Amino acid sequence: MLLFITVGISLNGAAYLRVSTELQGTEDQRRAIEDFAFRNGIVITGWFQDPDVSGAIPAFERKGFREMLDYMARENIKTIVVYALDRLGRSFTDIFRTLNELDKYGITVFSVRDSFLQTLDQSIRKLVLAVLAWASEYEVKLIRERVRLAMRRREVQSKLNNIRKVSRISSESRKLIADLYGQGWSLRRIAKALNLTLYSVRKILIEEGIIEPNGCPRCSHKLFWDDIDNTYKCRNCGYRKL
Repeated sequence: MLLFITVGISLNGAAYLRVSTELQGTEDQRRAIEDFAFRNGIVITGWFQDPDVSGAIPAFERKGFREMLDYMARENIKTIVVYALDRLGRSFTDIFRTLNELDKYGITVFSVRDSFLQTLDQSIRKLVLAVLAWASEYEVKLIRERVRLAMRRREVQSKLNNIRKVSRISSESRKLIADLYGQGWSLRRIAKALNLTLYSVRKILIEEGIIEPNGCPRCSHKLFWDDIDNTYKCRNCGYRKL
């Protein structure tokens, strides 16, 4: 519990409330904060809230939260009481950034629901920030990995769709593609003229034995081996084979 209980010291503080939908209310949060403050010697001198505000919006961009910080600066108050940490942000990253920024101004946040933020022990509070920093970094890595996997799935699906399109191209169209390429047309020009993908045109020319299969998948120029990066590259468009 809070250290100032045992020495009988009262502490002025501001309370912050947030709900994300009209179906929720702040009364339950308010009663819980009042009870917590009374038991721990905190005098709530100002109440601030952001009703109907999503947790995805950073705390410092919310009107009620900014008004609270202005009030605290005027009254020289260094304590904020919230019902739970998720009132400050939806993700570990948002919560860490908010707590870390407040800590720079000497502002202490107490959480009714989260017992690890119910102490004035700086070593514990620093440990909490360190854990949140780690969780934030890990969360960012997970998001990047999910984005990478999603892009990879789209890439694979696109290739499958292109393969299906190639298999449906008629022999007459295949011959036309070969003829146009023989007349000096670029792959991109052929693809645009026949309303085909660049991949489809290149695939057909490879299947017809007209261009080499180890050419650049983007522009069909010949790839060269890079001894430094240990991979094939294209001098024309910068493509590198993974």
